[in-house]
This record gives sequence, C-alpha cells and structure tokens, in this order.
Amino acid sequence: MAHVSDVPQTTQKTNCETILRSGTKSLKAEQPMVAAVALAAHTDRAKRAALGLQSHNFRGKMGIPSEMRDIWIKHREALVIASPAEEQKVLRARNCTQEGVRAGFKAASIACVASAVPTLVAVRAIPWAKANLNYTAQALIISAASVAAYFITADKTILECARRNAQFQETMRRQSN
Repeated sequence: MAHVSDVPQTTQKTNCETILRSGTKSLKAEQPMVAAVALAAHTDRAKRAALGLQSHNFRGKMGIPSEMRDIWIKHREALVIASPAEEQKVLRARNCTQEGVRAGFKAASIACVASAVPTLVAVRAIPWAKANLNYTAQALIISAASVAAYFITADKTILECARRNAQFQETMRRQSN
C-alpha cells in the first residue's frame, strides 16, 4: 500500500486541488491515498487557496474585517461635519470621562487596600473565615469592593463634571445676552 509521503509533492497538490474543487463526495474507492491528502488539507484556508478565492487575512485576530471598518469610517466621516461648538462639547465630555476614570482608579486603589487588609487578617485569625474562604472567595471580596468603588466614584465624578459644564454654559449664555 502506498503512503502519502511516497507520492511526489506536485502530484499531491494536484490531486488535492482536484478533490477540493469537486468536493470529497466524488472520491472513488481506488483513491484512498488521495483521500488522505485531501482530508489532511481540508481546512478553510487550504480550500480557499486551492479554489483561488480571496482569503481574509485576520492574522489570528478577531473583530471587524479591515475592509468593513474602512467603509464604516468613511460613511461616518462623510455624514456629519462638526461645528466648533460641537467640537467643544465633545472635548468637554472627553475631559469629564478622563477625570472620572482618574478619580475612579484612585477610589478603587484605596478600596482594594481597605478591603484586602481586613479580609486577609480575618482569614488568618477567624476560624470560620479560615475554613470557608478560599483564595477565590478572598479575591472576589477584594475585587468586588474595588469594582464598586471605581464605578460609583467614576459615575459621580462624570455627573459632577457634566453639571459643572452645564452651569458654565448657562452663565456664558446669560452673559452673551
């Protein structure tokens, strides 16, 4: 019985391309070697290459293909031209978001330390905690406090900044009238 490695490379490629073009259903019983080659090369990439189809090169990344992304960006840019006032609003909103992220990170860091110390002390000192709180539970307690502090503080900071911007806009509108 012949092995796949006994057949020259060009013959394997030709047979594989023929089978992939026609589909594996058309294999004859006297072609077990060719069937093995076809099944070994029966990946989506090999099939596309054998058929000469255009292959999307994702390089192992997931997400939106670059062609679609470029089309969406072109459509978005073409539809709206921002006024200077609108650009100022976007800039103020971005600054508010950055301020909220900074404040949230500070609060999360403080909450992490403030919840880690008592949790770790309790696990070593209190028998119930020692018996029932494994490493995962300890991590969940600490991270829950940190995440809650981050989002609460970030939300409050962003709302406060937006309120400040709205009051500033109102005073500027009154001064211009």
